[in-house]
Amino acid sequence: MHIALFLAPEDLPHEDRDKVDQTAEVMLATHIARVAAILLCMLTEVQASCRA
Repeated sequence: MHIALFLAPEDLPHEDRDKVDQTAEVMLATHIARVAAILLCMLTEVQASCRA
């Protein structure tokens, strides 16, 4: 499970703990882009339904 790394980072070896911060930034950026795309699709659908 990918989320387990963020819930219990103290269980990782010391040399791997800095990877969690880097991975968190990448995961956050990925999810923000996905949410933006979904909101754009929803907005387009609302606009299309209001014109019809």
